[in-house]
Amino acid sequence: PGVEIEGKGLLERDQQFSMAIVDSIALCSTMRAGISLENQAKAYSAVTGIKVDTSNLIVAAERIINLERMYNVRLGFNRSHDMLPKRFIKEPMPRGKSEGQVVELESLLDDYYSVMSWDTNGIPTKKKLKELELIDYI
Repeated sequence: PGVEIEGKGLLERDQQFSMAIVDSIALCSTMRAGISLENQAKAYSAVTGIKVDTSNLIVAAERIINLERMYNVRLGFNRSHDMLPKRFIKEPMPRGKSEGQVVELESLLDDYYSVMSWDTNGIPTKKKLKELELIDYI
């Protein structure tokens, strides 16, 4: 069977958002599996006195990931830099459920960029930056 691409971009985005949230509220990254997003929002609200809910945390995480990407783009970063070790792309997996498969990086990047509302070169679109109130940072 072929490698399933659909849905992996969303999964990766959600993992990045989760890490951005725990990094921002100074939780250990291993704690994110044990503390629900709702409880993370409650903890943040209790510590800072700023009332947030899960949707606030998700938007903040999306802004963080896009700001990071914009910074990297400013330094010349683009799709060609979103790489994996060549062996993941060239050498089939020797065993396990993925035996015989290689990573279809280009398709995975297309899926991820689409989920993130970035262009095909991995650059956040003006529409996405406007939505996130980051347009002034272009």
